[in-house]
Amino acid sequence: MRFPAVTLPALLLLLSACSSRPATGSDGLTLCDARRIQWTVGQIADAPLLARARQESGADQVRILDINSIVTLEHDDHRLNLRVDVNNKVEFAMCG
Repeated sequence: MRFPAVTLPALLLLLSACSSRPATGSDGLTLCDARRIQWTVGQIADAPLLARARQESGADQVRILDINSIVTLEHDDHRLNLRVDVNNKVEFAMCG
């Protein structure tokens, strides 16, 4: 069976889009991806959770936000933000 010459390059391009390599920014650093760490919601934000969430999300740093946190408008693609409730349970995770 013969395939057109364009089929193999197109197939390779399609498969490369499925790679599990994390995305990188223009600075070459890994971008944060909060989709990978949605398991943190409902968990206590202790040191082991923060370390694991930072590593699994690809973030360079983690910021805990509680009800009294003042947040600036600066966006950082390499930072993971975890919003916690009064019991220190993660309510949501997002990058920025």
